[in-house]
Amino acid sequence: MVVDTTTLQRRSTELKGFQWTLVLNASRSGQFLLAVPEVCLLEANRQVQISLDHAATEIKRAASSIRLTDVSDELKSFHERFQEEANAEAEKFILNATTRIREHGGRVLPLPDVSHSVVVQKELGFVKPFSEDGSGYRDTLIWHSLLDLVRSEPGLEELYFVTNNSSDFAVSKKNKHQLATNLIDEVKLINNNLSVHLVNTLDEFIAKLDLTRPSTAEGAENARDAKFDTDLANAIERAADDVLWSDFDVLLEVAEALDVQFPEWFESPKIAHLEIDFDTLTYTESEIGDSTDTVLICEVEAEISAESPVYKGEMHSIPNEYWVSDGDMNDHYGEVQTSVHGKLQFNALASLDGSISSCTLIGLLPSR
Repeated sequence: MVVDTTTLQRRSTELKGFQWTLVLNASRSGQFLLAVPEVCLLEANRQVQISLDHAATEIKRAASSIRLTDVSDELKSFHERFQEEANAEAEKFILNATTRIREHGGRVLPLPDVSHSVVVQKELGFVKPFSEDGSGYRDTLIWHSLLDLVRSEPGLEELYFVTNNSSDFAVSKKNKHQLATNLIDEVKLINNNLSVHLVNTLDEFIAKLDLTRPSTAEGAENARDAKFDTDLANAIERAADDVLWSDFDVLLEVAEALDVQFPEWFESPKIAHLEIDFDTLTYTESEIGDSTDTVLICEVEAEISAESPVYKGEMHSIPNEYWVSDGDMNDHYGEVQTSVHGKLQFNALASLDGSISSCTLIGLLPSR
């Protein structure tokens, strides 16, 4: 399995979330080899840098727009610290992603050994992945990384290429699951017996291979299949969304459960982001008397980010655990965020055939 940059960007550049959990665990168990071209990590890293640079620019703009000298100076100082930390964070991205891939049995494909003359000839001839406007240099490097992998694995029989970039790799956008003819020919020159499947999303890849995360259930006599794992994860996400995104009163209850006290200037908090770490999902199950239904008690860790408008006169003195997410919301207010890490508990009802009829958020605990 080879993924390109669009797959990293459309899911999670940190390779987290339920889909990546399934893929990485399947890779670690030896069901396939996960391969990520180095050029994709470089591109994704650039997107991380752009996001951090944008945030730094907003902080700098806020400092310039506030006329109070003390406040402006504090924001300028905060901007400098933020820029330093942002640069350090961007530098760690590739190392963290590479470590996560290798820990799960995957491989980072180095920049390909392809001559400049080959690349130039493809560009001048508008040969895919190059397009008629001359773009496609990095896509070509991704493709040649895949070809290098094929050369290094002469016994390979099947390869899945996960990319949403159908205009450059597929026959056309309408025929997005069919690899371009010239790309098929390049693969066949190396390994004529290899079948290359063009897949557009991680969900599609998961469905094709019927991936399943090893169950962590205690006392479960019936093996659960891939559909059950997927349904349970989706039910948990819906249950969390239904409650946590409803209104800020619920957020205050969450904060209380996690022993978090919002300051008075955090006026109208709301959920800004919720990321469930499905790597940590565990559940126990028990039958209800003579019923065929089973109660699942699920626990999973999550990062919950809260956001609130804050009067700009207060923003210069916010504690370290808060940060400015929008310093120029309007003339009087900006937006400030903080995040808490906790364990979410759910009660789900499942039948023995694997269908889940209900799932409810029942509690929140601090992470141990």
